[in-house]
Amino acid sequence: MRAQAEALKKLIDNVGIDEVVLMPHSMGGPVAVELAEIMSKRLRGIVYAEGNVDFGDCFFSNWIITKYTYDQWVNEAFPKLLEKYKNDPAQVKYAVSFGKAGAVSTYRSSVDLVAVSKKDDIVERLVALRVPILAVFGEKNRGRFASEKKLGEVFPLVFIPDAAHSMMTDNPDSFYYEVAKFVANI
Repeated sequence: MRAQAEALKKLIDNVGIDEVVLMPHSMGGPVAVELAEIMSKRLRGIVYAEGNVDFGDCFFSNWIITKYTYDQWVNEAFPKLLEKYKNDPAQVKYAVSFGKAGAVSTYRSSVDLVAVSKKDDIVERLVALRVPILAVFGEKNRGRFASEKKLGEVFPLVFIPDAAHSMMTDNPDSFYYEVAKFVANI
């Protein structure tokens, strides 16, 4: 997570962006926390879109690293799973980003995510940033994850109607309405 955050910071620095609002999704949550910690003075806020908070959130990543070795994942399992997603109407949109992420980064990021998530300190780290944070969940996932309760205890929480984990593609109008409303008020 830290290496990804450092790479993103270099990109932001090179582009010359002075202030940012981060909008991490899923595994991107802990990456954004790392990024926020190293660029805190430039951070205006965070839209935490079902970002991982604890070990209970990283079931897919944990499945990857406990079921497969690195070589098995890269050479066999990832290509098969990607093909399965491409042929599943419910997963076809996810297949695009999953395919772009690639086998190597999904495996290595999964290893790191599981380790970071076991520390169970993401919420405390978010609070310590002292910036506005909006927690966003798909309505279809309401009550499904302990992270919803943890985030909802300390941050405003909204649910995107007719959406699950990929709320930005399930219901983009509602998702980006909430994002725009949040950003306009910080």
